[in-house]
Order: sequence, then C-alpha cells, then structure tokens
Amino acid sequence: MATVLRTPTFRPPPPPRAAKSPKSSRFAVVSFRQSTTCGRKPSSLLSSLPFPNVPSLRFVRFVPFAFDGDTEAPQVQEPEVQVLDPSDGAVGVNDSASDNEVSDADETFASPFLLLLQSYKEALANNDEVKIAELESSLKSVEDEKIELEVKIASLSEELSVEKDRILRISADFDNFRKRTERDRLSLVTNAQGEVVESLLPVLDNFDRAKTQIKVETEGEEKINNSYQSIYKQFIEILNSLGVEPVETVGTPFDPLACKPVGSKFNHVLDELFQTLYQACSGFLKTLTRF
Repeated sequence: MATVLRTPTFRPPPPPRAAKSPKSSRFAVVSFRQSTTCGRKPSSLLSSLPFPNVPSLRFVRFVPFAFDGDTEAPQVQEPEVQVLDPSDGAVGVNDSASDNEVSDADETFASPFLLLLQSYKEALANNDEVKIAELESSLKSVEDEKIELEVKIASLSEELSVEKDRILRISADFDNFRKRTERDRLSLVTNAQGEVVESLLPVLDNFDRAKTQIKVETEGEEKINNSYQSIYKQFIEILNSLGVEPVETVGTPFDPLACKPVGSKFNHVLDELFQTLYQACSGFLKTLTRF
C-alpha cells in the first residue's frame, strides 16, 4: 500500500533584504507546498519556476528556492511514487488474513499428543536432557492413562455383556410367563365351561326320560309335546355350541376315556334310591356324604 504524506500548508518565508557578502556560503531552502486553495495566489518566484502548477492532494512536491545571487534555479526531479490500487491492497490484506485463519485453524485442530511428540523430537535433536526427561514423563503419564482407559473399557464391555444376558433371560422369562398366563386363562375358561355343562347334563337326561314316558292321546297333549320337543332341540343346539357331543355306546366296544362302566342292576337301583334320599333330606345327606 502506498504511503501518503499529509502536511499543513506552509507559507514560504520572504527572501532576506539584508546585504550579504559574496563570500557567504550558499544554502538551499526546501518548502513543502500543497495545492493552492481558498483563493491564494502563488508568489512570482514560484510562478517563474519550470515546475508545473498541478494541484495534488495525495503527494508532496519538493520545491527549491534560490537566492538573489543565483542566475538559474536547479531543477529537482520529483521522486516517482508507485501508486497501488486500493482493490489490490484489499486483496492482499484479505489473502494474508485468510492465510492467518488457515494457520490458526491448523493450530486449533492440532492434537496435543502430536505437539508433544514434535517437542520430544526437537529435544532429541537439541540433546536437551532436562526437556527430554520432562517429555518422557509426560508421555509415560499418557501411556498410563491409555492403559487405565483400556482396562475401564474392558470392564465396561464385560458388564455390558452380563447385562445383555440378564436382559435376554428376563425377556425369555416374561415370554414364558405370558404364555403360561394365557394357557392358564384358557384352561380356566375351559374348566368353568365344563363345570357348567356338567351341571346341565342331568337336565338333558330328564328330557330324554320325559320323551319316553309321554303318551300323546289328545290334540292338546300333542301341542304340549311339540312345544316340549322344541325346547329340547334348542337345548341340544346350545350344548352342541359349547362342544358337547353325544357318544354312541350301543353296539360299540367299551372306551374308558369316553364313558364309565355302568355296573350291575343293583347299582342302578342304588343310584335311584340315592337320588330320592337326596331330594328328601338333602341337608342330612350332604352331612353324611361329607363325613
């Protein structure tokens, strides 16, 4: 970037009027002059010089002055100043700023361990024993910390595997519990349904006995019998919907899983007597049975 010199406007000093000896030494006076503003006119001496009177706000022009005894003023060549484009300067500044940012980013992302190794290499190259000992102790502490972390990772991995096994066992136990609960529920429903159906089977036997004993003689009795048979059919349909099916035992081999042995005729008589006594004095019979 170009350097700009800014100086206040100086008024040239008037030439001396006193007489001088010809042997007096000569000296030059340099004036820093800026472009004329505010309506000021330059002196006749400045206008007689061969320099162009071009106003400049950026650079300083060196103007020599001669004394009365001089016949010719020496010509002073203005130094050439290279003017840089502000945009170029801005680009250069931006490039340097971007380079600084990149270097800062590299330093930021540099690993402390790598920096430690670099310092250790430099210490080895310089044969600095004190620094080498310090860096070796630092590296040893880093190695010890690494070993501790590895041990901790191993222990955590073992704990994780144990917890995974425990979770798998708990999941399997819960699955078995769910299946067992569902099985028990279905078994409870089936047992309750079987108990209800078993309590309704004597009613079905009574319907069968009544069917064999009814004798239809009149039209009214026939209507009653038809109504009775309709109720019987509806009851059979309900039992069939509950899974009750009749088993044919006449003319087939005995199946202990499907039916129980009837026994002798004495057993039938005893059963009928037992039912009669049960209807007559149920309370006493219950006490006797419990005993």
